[in-house]
Amino acid sequence: MLGSPELTTMAARSGGTVKEDTLSLKMLDDMLVVDLKKRSIVTSIPEKDVLLDIVILHYLKGCIDNEVVPKGDWLLFRQLPGGEAFQSAFQKRVVEAIAERFSSRPNELIDSGLKLKGRTETFGSATIVLPFLPKLHVRVTVWQGDDEVPGNATMLFSPGARSILPTEDYSEVGSAVLSALLRSSSSTR
Repeated sequence: MLGSPELTTMAARSGGTVKEDTLSLKMLDDMLVVDLKKRSIVTSIPEKDVLLDIVILHYLKGCIDNEVVPKGDWLLFRQLPGGEAFQSAFQKRVVEAIAERFSSRPNELIDSGLKLKGRTETFGSATIVLPFLPKLHVRVTVWQGDDEVPGNATMLFSPGARSILPTEDYSEVGSAVLSALLRSSSSTR
């Protein structure tokens, strides 16, 4: 079990807070609590499952291993190490679903993203930056289509993505963001 100094370091590097044997982190529009004594991760986010638990643990390890998160440009999934091999699956599973749902209703993407504690940027027809975890943000942009050109979307990951998580985890992050946007969107109807 981690002692207090290690837990304090983990909290500082991951953007969390410590209380006794727990570490709390913001995740989208909610909080999650890593309870070291119970060896559990608790949150009310409906997207949470065992795969997301693994992502959270990888995130904590990535933050410990990389005290300073690199700066730079936003990254596409295919720009992550080995991402090109899985780009097609990620595109179909996540990005095309975002385009299908939000490219004809860009304002709905903004409304949904703001409910998830995101912030807007001026790019495309609509862009929202979501704080998936404190040091891991996701940028979603849609372009509205017309009679000649179909709508489109992109999902980008914060510049430090390469050093925080293994590439395969970003598929789960993308799916969780898509699910959260859809959940948030349906609550506006």
